[in-house]
Amino acid sequence: MNFLAKDHKFDLYYNQGDFTKHDFKTADVSVYDQMGKRIWYVQADTASNTQSEGWSFYNLKGRYLNIKGSSIKFSGGLGLFDVANENLSLSDNVSARSSLGYNFKTEKLELSKRKFKSNQKGSNKNEKALSAEGSNSEDVMISTDDEVRLFDDQDDLSVRAVGMLGNINTGVVNLLSDVWCQKKSNLDSKQEDSTTDKGGAIIESDKAIIKSGLRSIRFFENLKVSQDKFKIKGDEASFYVDEASGEIDSIRVRGNIYGTDGIKTALSERVDIKLKEDAIIFQGSPRIRVDENEMVGEEILITNNQQNIQVIRGNIKSTDDILDQIDSEDKEDKKGE
Repeated sequence: MNFLAKDHKFDLYYNQGDFTKHDFKTADVSVYDQMGKRIWYVQADTASNTQSEGWSFYNLKGRYLNIKGSSIKFSGGLGLFDVANENLSLSDNVSARSSLGYNFKTEKLELSKRKFKSNQKGSNKNEKALSAEGSNSEDVMISTDDEVRLFDDQDDLSVRAVGMLGNINTGVVNLLSDVWCQKKSNLDSKQEDSTTDKGGAIIESDKAIIKSGLRSIRFFENLKVSQDKFKIKGDEASFYVDEASGEIDSIRVRGNIYGTDGIKTALSERVDIKLKEDAIIFQGSPRIRVDENEMVGEEILITNNQQNIQVIRGNIKSTDDILDQIDSEDKEDKKGE
């Protein structure tokens, strides 16, 4: 059967049920826009409908497809669907897949055209950021205040966060707090803890943004990157993906870099963690201090399981050299007074 709800065509198919009581088994629901294009599809083991609460679906799966071709597939134990306003609230073991090629799981998820007001700190700022990415009143937003876990098809990247706000039309997704990411080792992508393996790393930050798939993720605010024993802090971090292989080649950290393994201490403006090459490359006025010695140069490389240090076009100064330089500079300053 089919009928109209607001300005949408609405189709319902069911195997068994009582239409007078609005209870159905094995229900298929499709919603079409004014041009006749199907934008929502929901299939459920059972479904019921009331004027006050709208549609309730149990053990459901479905898909939303927008006019630009972006889509999201979803499933869950319970779905509450307001057809007229195109709002779908999912709960109970929710899984979803973006057409950009990554999956996520959470306990509650809302797909809605109405503006979503999150309880998460900083959500207003992220809503403005999403609007700046070309969203409009017709865009469908995805949102949750719960923990969400994201992973891609290659199974070498795992992300979790608390709170998510995204735009299906533009593909932009903001992770709102407590972001944690594991780049698994290229040697063993199934390994639980890859921080001690070549090719593995852990990234933590307060926030992150995804613009074109999970590998485009950018981490920022209170950023920390751990690779083996080396811990690095900076302003933001992102992945570099090898176009030929499709694998993540390195992690680039930018801005106010501070890194240490408890023995070596490094400062620079950016650092590349080369996951395949067993190298950490500091650039942008880099300097590294080891015991009483300080190394400066255009680039400084840490290699061989973080044991070797190579200075490119630079030099090594001892503490005595640095103190002598400071004394010399002080004398020059006094002469100029």
